[in-house]
Amino acid sequence: MEVVTTYNPYMIGVLMFLALAVDLTGQWHAIVSVQSQKVEFNLSLHQSGGSLTGTVQMNDMLTQIRKGTVQGDAVSLLVMLPVRGKLIEVPFNGRIDGEHIRLNLEGVDFVASRVQPKPDAERINRLSGLFRLWGVVKFFHPYVVRGGVDWDAALLRAIPRVEAAETVEAYRAATASMLGELQDPETRVLRGDETPALDPAPHQQRLVRSGYYPQVEGTGRGYYAAWEAVGPTPAYTAELPGGIRVTIRTAEPVSSPAELVTAEKTYGNSLPSREERLLALARLWNTIHFFYGFPENIPNWDTFLSEFIPQFESASNWRDYVFTIARLASKTNDSHTWIPEFWRQLGSAPPVAVWPVDGQSVVREVGPGTEDVERGDIIVAIDGQPVEQRRKLLMDMYPHSTPQGGLLTINQFLLAGDGTSVNVRVMKADGKLADVKLARTTPIEFHRATPTYQVLPSGYGYIDLARLPEGDIDKAFDAIMKTPGLILDLRGYPDAGFSRYAPRFAQDAVPAVLIRRRVWHGPDPDLAIVQSTVEKVMPSDKPRYSRRVAVLIDASAVSRPEVVCLQLEAAANPTFIGTPTRGAVGEVTNTILPGGVQVNFAADEMRHADGRPLQDVGILPQVWVAPTISGIREGRDEVLEKAIEFLKLSDAVAIQ
Repeated sequence: MEVVTTYNPYMIGVLMFLALAVDLTGQWHAIVSVQSQKVEFNLSLHQSGGSLTGTVQMNDMLTQIRKGTVQGDAVSLLVMLPVRGKLIEVPFNGRIDGEHIRLNLEGVDFVASRVQPKPDAERINRLSGLFRLWGVVKFFHPYVVRGGVDWDAALLRAIPRVEAAETVEAYRAATASMLGELQDPETRVLRGDETPALDPAPHQQRLVRSGYYPQVEGTGRGYYAAWEAVGPTPAYTAELPGGIRVTIRTAEPVSSPAELVTAEKTYGNSLPSREERLLALARLWNTIHFFYGFPENIPNWDTFLSEFIPQFESASNWRDYVFTIARLASKTNDSHTWIPEFWRQLGSAPPVAVWPVDGQSVVREVGPGTEDVERGDIIVAIDGQPVEQRRKLLMDMYPHSTPQGGLLTINQFLLAGDGTSVNVRVMKADGKLADVKLARTTPIEFHRATPTYQVLPSGYGYIDLARLPEGDIDKAFDAIMKTPGLILDLRGYPDAGFSRYAPRFAQDAVPAVLIRRRVWHGPDPDLAIVQSTVEKVMPSDKPRYSRRVAVLIDASAVSRPEVVCLQLEAAANPTFIGTPTRGAVGEVTNTILPGGVQVNFAADEMRHADGRPLQDVGILPQVWVAPTISGIREGRDEVLEKAIEFLKLSDAVAIQ
């Protein structure tokens, strides 16, 4: 039954966010009538004991419940709302009334109604609870982390048992059966109000995890799992649907074996079975849940577990499976969440570099065999599909920290596909449309043609840090050391010697990068801590450059070059010129899913030294300038031109 409540217009700014901020695990719905117009709200709530968490959604607007409590039929909530341009905490109270929640805010009453679950919702809800429990045990139970139990196989056997359960008691039995494979009497389903006993042993060991140990070498610097010495340690209690509680051992006598097993099973390299695809979902969801470096950026991650169960089940071929993984990974909203197989599945591309310019997809570079297209051509359609639809399809599957980062990447794959050629409609400089056929041979990237380092005709120094070989760093600085100003080009990804740039500007040791990493002392989030360290730039023993510095940036600067920006910010006091960087930092690690699908993600957080965020923001320029379509057609570097103009103006002001 739908309850419609009418409000005075002056309250709508608040009620648009609060009309559903109510109570109890499940979905809730309300319609608010405002000046004869209906506004629809949907709320996803999770109740754990007397605590409430969840999200409120109105159309595309989402806000999180900051704090919620339930005592009897009384509900108390705090929600962050925008008021006069600022976010403030707004408190309100209410009570549960059967299948409705009656709330009051500053004398205004409103009602939300429980949404009855769909027929399959109970099965999905129970599987979701099973997967969460499985993840806690996987990462923190001593028997599992030592490799003594095939915990993947235990889940694969439990899935059909849970799906066959027609009652809560049958669900309890299926859960107990999976836990029974541990052969651990301390990890079991609790009965009634039973309280788990405290292990009195004075000397125990418990697993501590910092980040996620990578499955493929080359990433995950500094991430670890290890044993720590603890005293008597209570078991961890997990809650499942139907009021089921499970007690889980997280520590054992210190005399127990200390080995750790971190390798994941891949289950071949073809489409996994339905149960193995659900295992992939459980593995990826829990890995991100415990180890993703920016958890506050994905406040609704909990909701995606249930949402994606049907999607993983219905993936009927390899491409559907990979794309489903990509859609889940995209919910991290992080350009560091990278799935190599996803890009392989998009197919090959012609030798044409496409960039987002002035809101369009514009040809920026052409290679051999592309005589019918030229720089500055605007792509209008691809194989008969409007380019806007193609961009949206890719953006929905590609995790991106910022719009500029997402658009740059998906434009680079815009012309990729299965066939040996692609039909493209472009708009020429004269406004006329042309249909061209491009062979999908070898994709190319845009590359600057300027020397890697030089003294420009203007007299200013120029170093392209994105192309400078490590062996030429000292030569480049020697060449520009006497110039009155220096332009550093960070539009791209620098070489391995990137840490040697900023010291050439530092007079003293200066804080540059704040690194924050979650450390789990068992699965209880109340025991998790955030370790913070500050990386400093130390002065070089080489000659120091002390004059004005301009740094060129755009969305092609991601991760390493953004760290270089932080280092230069601290050591050189530069002026950033261009457009924002991609906004994706943090030490990357990876996991492997059934079928051998690799998923990369960041497991720690990097910020400006003063704590300002860089993730999902990027380095912001003080002087904004972007390439234009006309500039691309003329072969100009408008960002470099602006930097030279800026240095000249700065010199003129200094003389005055």
